[in-house]
Amino acid sequence: MNLENEADSLRELFNGYYTPTEKEFAELWKTCTFVFDTNTLLNLFRYPKDSRDLLLNLMKRVKDRIWLPYQVAMEYHKHLIELIHNQENEYEAIHCTIEKSLKELNNKLMELRHSNIRVDKIIEMTSNIIKESKKELESQKEYQPDLAALKEELDILVGNRIGREYNQDELNKIYEDGQIRYSNKIPPGFKDISEKKTRKPSIIIWYIKMYMVI
Repeated sequence: MNLENEADSLRELFNGYYTPTEKEFAELWKTCTFVFDTNTLLNLFRYPKDSRDLLLNLMKRVKDRIWLPYQVAMEYHKHLIELIHNQENEYEAIHCTIEKSLKELNNKLMELRHSNIRVDKIIEMTSNIIKESKKELESQKEYQPDLAALKEELDILVGNRIGREYNQDELNKIYEDGQIRYSNKIPPGFKDISEKKTRKPSIIIWYIKMYMVI
């Protein structure tokens, strides 16, 4: 009976437990496929300019090696319109929050009976904050990026490098396998067990990426 494993070493047999060498990392950066998840794509529309430009430029440098699972592309489009809408309306929403909070504070101050505190001075200060914050938000809104244009730029960047859509039978098989992994606390996704709406997309994307490499 042969008691020896065909692997050359512990590293080869259990490579998932070892950090790649510098040479292996260098080769990976040259040849690997970059698979972005939904949040990475959506974060392009949330990041401030410097971070957004940095990520976008990095993606452009590896654009020929970008690939998206169909599920990622679907989830991205599913949430994008609402995200862009919220980004454009956040200026007014923030102002309303500031105004409401400070007016509630002013109402409480007006009820205050104190021997020394000058309530009128504090109310004047909070009123100025409301005016100045509105002015500042209006000024910042003039520099709001064109997120619709960013959407088109990302579309061109990704091109047709998108995986196929899985049929319902295939998805059901993934869900069944995923449930076994969740029950046995096998990554990925088992810690999302209380967030049922995120479990299925997570396991789908993981399985699709695994299918790519086998």
